[in-house]
Amino acid sequence: MQHIVNERENIIKQIRDFFTKTDVRRVFLFGSFARDESISASDVDLLMEVDNPIGYLKIIEYKLALEEFIHRKVDLFTPKGISPKIHPYIRKDLTLIYENSR
Repeated sequence: MQHIVNERENIIKQIRDFFTKTDVRRVFLFGSFARDESISASDVDLLMEVDNPIGYLKIIEYKLALEEFIHRKVDLFTPKGISPKIHPYIRKDLTLIYENSR
């Protein structure tokens, strides 16, 4: 159990480190990692907020770079990319893990 907690904390730290090099305003964790229910095969679900709209290609670029950086599959969304039908389920899990201090 301690190994899983340490791994979760390490992944969150890596995500924070990654986003410090971007213009992303805030990043939220949701899903199994946010609920402390992740297993070794779990992906990492992230919601990122940006001040200026970014294109789909930039989101994919961040996703692929993050996957390489943390060695996990990443699902990366912006608020506009989340279906209103599933938003209530995501909202209850949202955990702020990064906020741009600039």
